[in-house]
Amino acid sequence: VVETVRARYSAAGLGTGSGFGGDLDLEGREFVVAADASSGAFVYDLDGPVAVDCGAGCSELAPVGSLVPTSGTGLLSVALGTETVAVGAASAGGGVVELFDRSPVSGSWIPAGQSYVPAGFTPAVGDRYGNFVALSGRVLAAGDPSADATFTEQGRAFTANLEPLASTFVGPGSDWGVASNWDVGLVPDTGDIAIVPASATV
Repeated sequence: VVETVRARYSAAGLGTGSGFGGDLDLEGREFVVAADASSGAFVYDLDGPVAVDCGAGCSELAPVGSLVPTSGTGLLSVALGTETVAVGAASAGGGVVELFDRSPVSGSWIPAGQSYVPAGFTPAVGDRYGNFVALSGRVLAAGDPSADATFTEQGRAFTANLEPLASTFVGPGSDWGVASNWDVGLVPDTGDIAIVPASATV
């Protein structure tokens, strides 16, 4: 089935070799598109402002936010969560994963003021840490396909909780290890906040 193009996407300031569209992610009615590290990544509202009417029911949408990492080179990788965007910038220096949060005041995307580096791991020259990133709820995953492990360039992958999770046990029974027994749909991990009502079966 060939679907009619409903929208297309671009951004101001892109030039030769910007790599726009090299990676992308969808979350609900929002869409993030990566370019290279100097251009950044761009967030779109699928129901957002139209920049150009491209005819035949097609609209070119304008970005509602731009995310430029503080370091890294080459094409970016992106992952979009409900309130967070992860931007991976693999580079000759090893790579970085930076986080951007949605402002609770303006709704715009702003630097979270932090990058994610796994404990006990330092990206080395020649690594490509941040070449792949993913978000699921509050869990971040990042990959480095060139990291040395047991073998040269064997590759590594990492996951991390972005912040402590506060979740309430809703039962039934007392099976704490079942995700559906917690109101947020995730089993609390080390460092999380588990709330167990007095009425719960222990």
